[in-house]
Amino acid sequence: MKVAGFIWLENVVEKLETNTTSSQRKSRRSLPESFGSLETFWEFWDTHSSADYEDLMEPVEVEVEPFADKMYCAIAKDVLLQARAQAHRQGVSTETLVNLWLQAKLAELAQLSGIRDTGGLVSQAVS
Repeated sequence: MKVAGFIWLENVVEKLETNTTSSQRKSRRSLPESFGSLETFWEFWDTHSSADYEDLMEPVEVEVEPFADKMYCAIAKDVLLQARAQAHRQGVSTETLVNLWLQAKLAELAQLSGIRDTGGLVSQAVS
């Protein structure tokens, strides 16, 4: 999915234009060249409105891959309910618990069958 630029609703743009006059834009503090740290960055934007700097914004193109590193699998309802209960008892999320269980089981199977783990991928050991 590609997202290009900013999408503004007409009424939002009108509101920004009426609330941010040209005299307000002239009186704004200049945008720092570098913030130095994330704390400085967040402090600046906590006390400044991005609407005051709209004229400095440039359109950007962003490519989003929301499921690039995750895969979702169907789980039987009774198994899911048991996993949720166990996760709650252990104080972790169901997702974390299921991932830990799968990792442990894969490691156990790999050890039993002479397969070694190569950075998250399971491959046959070469003699």
